[in-house]
Amino acid sequence: MAPLRQEDSKLITCVLPDEAAARLLVETLYGERQITRTEVVPCLASGNLTRDGSKTGTSPDATMAQLIKIVVPAAEADAMFEYIYEKARIGRPGGGVIFQNNLANSTPYVLPDGAVEV
Repeated sequence: MAPLRQEDSKLITCVLPDEAAARLLVETLYGERQITRTEVVPCLASGNLTRDGSKTGTSPDATMAQLIKIVVPAAEADAMFEYIYEKARIGRPGGGVIFQNNLANSTPYVLPDGAVEV
């Protein structure tokens, strides 16, 4: 068996407000940028960076959100970060949050020759 190819990578993580936004982002990443290394996880989230009418001393109620993890080559990470920020519309009120960090390395996911994509 051939050794696995590894590359320097970064992990871009974002929290989006709903499943539809997460699905659209993952489909866009695959269709437009051929990004195959993603993970979507439902999670509880609570935003408290803006006033939502909560009483002083209380936290906003937690709501279901989508945590998305995207592995990208380190050389492309900054441009991909900006691309995801725009495509997911994170800059709008309630649009979510995005951040990135280093990974030691990662293995690209590639289908074997002759495999049929479903």
